[in-house]
Amino acid sequence: MLDNATDGSALFRALGGHYTSPAQAVCEFIDDSLSSIAANGDEVGEVFLRVTDRGELVELSVTDSGSGIADLGAALTISDRSVAQTPYNEHGCGLKSALSHLCGGAEDWSIETRTADDAAADRYRCVSAPYAAVNAHMTERIYAGSGDIPWVTGTIVRLRCPMPRFAQLKPASRRTPADFCQLVDYLAEELRYTYAPLLASGQLILSILRCEQNGHEQLLSLDALEPEWDGDAVELPETKLDLGGGPVTVRCRYGLIIKSKSNAVYYKGNMASSGFEIRLNGRAVAHGLLGAVYGKATHPSGNRFLARVDLLSGDGAALPPTETTKNAFVEGDARTQALFRWIRANVRQPETSRESLESRLVGKLAEKKAAESDTLRIGREEGTYRTIGLQGKIDLLVSKTGGMVIYEAKAKNTKAEDLYQLQLYADGCAMDGMPAKESVLIGARHPQEVCSLVEQLNSQCDPTGEPYHFILKTWAEEGISA
Repeated sequence: MLDNATDGSALFRALGGHYTSPAQAVCEFIDDSLSSIAANGDEVGEVFLRVTDRGELVELSVTDSGSGIADLGAALTISDRSVAQTPYNEHGCGLKSALSHLCGGAEDWSIETRTADDAAADRYRCVSAPYAAVNAHMTERIYAGSGDIPWVTGTIVRLRCPMPRFAQLKPASRRTPADFCQLVDYLAEELRYTYAPLLASGQLILSILRCEQNGHEQLLSLDALEPEWDGDAVELPETKLDLGGGPVTVRCRYGLIIKSKSNAVYYKGNMASSGFEIRLNGRAVAHGLLGAVYGKATHPSGNRFLARVDLLSGDGAALPPTETTKNAFVEGDARTQALFRWIRANVRQPETSRESLESRLVGKLAEKKAAESDTLRIGREEGTYRTIGLQGKIDLLVSKTGGMVIYEAKAKNTKAEDLYQLQLYADGCAMDGMPAKESVLIGARHPQEVCSLVEQLNSQCDPTGEPYHFILKTWAEEGISA
C-alpha cells in the first residue's frame, strides 16, 4: 500500500500560490459576499473591510450582509461547488486559496457566519485554522448570539497577513516604497475598478476602515472607478446572444479615454491599461486582450483606446470560463472564442493615436473651409486614379469657385515622402480630368529638406503637362490647434 496521504498544512500553503497580488485574493472574499447577498434576495448588499497595521502583520477582516454559509464543511472542501450560489463562485477553491495566499503560509484565520436558521436559533457558527489534513475533520463551534456580525445574517472572514505579502499590493510600476496607508489606497483602487458597475448602480456598498499603528482610523467609502471618455464613446444597443452555453446579455461601450493622472494602475492611457475591459456580471475579469481579439500586437499608438464589455447571466455555463485567479479567461474555450468573434464583428478596431489626431485635425480644417464663401464642395477620403481603377484616398478635397485644392495632412512634422504621396494624388487628379489648382501639405512643422523639395517639385509638370503648385502650410497658420 502506498502512503500518499496529503499533509493538510502543506496543502494549505500550496493553495494560494497562483495569485499575483493580494488584491486578487481579497476579491475572492468579496465575490463570495456578492453571491450570498444575491442569495438573500437583497437589492443592496454591504461589504465592510477592516485593515489594521500591526507592524510585521496586517489584520484583515471582511464582513458582509449576505445569507451566511450554511455548510462550512463544503465551503472549506477544495473544489466543492455544492454551496455555490451564483457565477461569482465559479471554481470552488477561491475561499481556501485566498486564505492561503493572504496568510502567507502561516495559518492564522477564522470564519464566523450566521444564516437565517442560525438567527432563528440565536446563534452563530465559527471555524478557524489550522486547515485539516485530507482525511481529518475540522471543528465547527457554535456560540450564542450574533457575535460581531452587525446584520441579521452575514459572514466575517478574519486573518493575519504578513506585511511583506501585504506590501505586494504596490504596483510594479511604482518604484518608491509604499507605506501602509498607500498600500490600502492601492487595494481600494483595485476594488473600485473590479466592482465599478455594482458600485455605480448602488447594488454594492463597499467600505474600508484603515487603522494605523498610531491609533488613527479613516473610513474609506469606495465609489466606482470609471474612465473619463474623450468625446462621445460608442455605446452599442444591449444585445442578447448565445456563446454556446445559453443566453447572455452583452453591454458594450468603446472609444478613446482621457489619461488619468491620479490612478495608480487603471485608465492611465498606457499599454497595460488600454484595450478591452471584459466583465462578468459587473465583476472585472480581464483587460488588454487586443492581441487575443484582433490577432495583432498591442501598439503604444492605440493606448487611449478602451472597450468595456459586460456579460450578464445567472447561469455560469453560459459565460466564458475564467482562470482560477479570475484575472483572465480560458482563451481556448469555445465560449471565449465566440465572445471574441462577436467583438471583432461589432467593435471597430482602434485607430492609432496619430491617425485619430490627424482625423480630428482634418475634420476641423474641413469645417473651416466649408464655411468660406467661395467653397462649392468638401470631400474627405476622396478617391483618385478612378480612370485606371486604383483606390488612392485624398485626406481632404476642397472645390472652390477658382479651382480645386487637395490636402495631404500629417498631425506632427512632415517628411519628404509625404510630399511624394501628395504628388501621387495630384497626378491622379490630373489623369482623372480634375486637376488640382493647389496641392497642400499641412502639418505641425516642415523641416528644411521638405521646403527644398517643394521648390524642386514646383519646377516640374504633372502627367498632362501642367506645372505643379505645391504649398506648405501648418495647422497654426490655419488657426487649428491639436
